[in-house]
Amino acid sequence: MFVMSASYAMLGILGRHPSYGYDLKKDYDFLYGKEKPLAFGQVYATLSRLLRDKKISTETSERVAGPDRKLYSLTQMGRKDLEAWLAAPEKLHPNTQTVLFIKVVTSILLDKNPDGYLDTQRAAHSD
Repeated sequence: MFVMSASYAMLGILGRHPSYGYDLKKDYDFLYGKEKPLAFGQVYATLSRLLRDKKISTETSERVAGPDRKLYSLTQMGRKDLEAWLAAPEKLHPNTQTVLFIKVVTSILLDKNPDGYLDTQRAAHSD
């Protein structure tokens, strides 16, 4: 469940602006992973899956004394999937608090008010 949240967190960062993989990792670690930074391998594996699923695209590649640098950006399909994920209430599981934190931070990154998402979550678990 948390690995999926990491991919949505990356989609949220890319929803703000296109980013290179290294910068995406830095932003992720700063926003979400101060206690447990994301491994570079996980960043690029996640980016590969998001590219495969057409949720992101590469805008440019440039070579600067090493391998090509790819600038990743969010696609319309990725934005729709991200919006659906934000709006869906989480089922209770051991990582619910972490996932809700990621949803709140992501909604703020996208200039959206997290109150609606939190109200939906609260309603789903209140009886």
